[in-house]
Amino acid sequence: LQRDPTPGVFVEGWLYKKAAQRISLNPWTKRWFMMDSDGIYYFRSKDEIKKAVEGGNGQHSNALERVKICPVVLCTVREAPNEGPRFCFEVVTPNQKPLMLQARGPLEFQKWVGGIRNAIEMQLVHGNPNSAYLGQDSGKAVSTSMGSRSRSSSDDEISDEVNLPDFHDIDNEIQQFTEETAKAAQAKSDLVPQLMETNKFCADCGAPNPDWVSLNLGVLVCLECCGIHRSLGVHVSKVRSLKLDSLTESEARVILAIGNDNANAIWEAGTANQKGWEKPKADATRKVREEWIKSKYLWRGFLAYKEGDGKTHVEREEKYCRDMYNSAKSCDILGIASALAHGAVAGWHNEDEEG
Repeated sequence: LQRDPTPGVFVEGWLYKKAAQRISLNPWTKRWFMMDSDGIYYFRSKDEIKKAVEGGNGQHSNALERVKICPVVLCTVREAPNEGPRFCFEVVTPNQKPLMLQARGPLEFQKWVGGIRNAIEMQLVHGNPNSAYLGQDSGKAVSTSMGSRSRSSSDDEISDEVNLPDFHDIDNEIQQFTEETAKAAQAKSDLVPQLMETNKFCADCGAPNPDWVSLNLGVLVCLECCGIHRSLGVHVSKVRSLKLDSLTESEARVILAIGNDNANAIWEAGTANQKGWEKPKADATRKVREEWIKSKYLWRGFLAYKEGDGKTHVEREEKYCRDMYNSAKSCDILGIASALAHGAVAGWHNEDEEG
């Protein structure tokens, strides 16, 4: 079942929601979810409203109940482990347990995971003028003139009843790519084979055939190292799957310009100066990988500095900010990557060229 597109709604559709209780007669329930600029919501059925509202008397027969999970900017989304059910992802919120959801196919999985990530990025970068009270209504009722509030014994959120238009039957559980969708996907993934061909081994442990990419570091990593990259936070490493996610042409070209060899020439240039360190191999334990990856990217412990780079942190930052600025003027992507790795500030402003 699917509904006609709603103005102001970024993504909507059916998802399977896993019950919060460990023991449940019905662990997965089918819900209609939607996401707009303010938050992520789902709708409950009329039968559940009658159970949730004290003394339900049937007066809500023409309404559904809308529950707000969390403001978009306060949540994160992550793919579920491969060993679980297919097409599953979690929505993680600051004051509730992670919400496990399952899409009905690969297209819907990509639509929801990509849509939530894009919405979060847009909120963080550009803000949302319609969200003056962003973050103050997580788990609370959505303001509306229709219906009354209710609280369910099986859900923590307070919600409101809202009327929805009729649904029409378009079940795409085994939906095939349309010609347009296939062309769009092909346009976005043309450079992926080239990325994998030029980066045949994981940048951090040397495992063959890495299929995860860090967009801001410009490297390809294996599944095991990818999990550790995710733990660093998107401000350090923003990881995407080459199989599940679609890269834009500009993202793919930046990664091609940097790549594992060039990135390691920057991030591992000073490894020999650090006694006791050895780069992990493909069979390394998670602990060994984690120590290496955090020391490499988070603490920047294997970078190499020259005498002319400055003696203090302030001097080095100033020097590399200027290097970044000059590299950007000449479209030198590797120069920009090196400057950022050494501590250049992305928002640095060159006061010498004001006016």
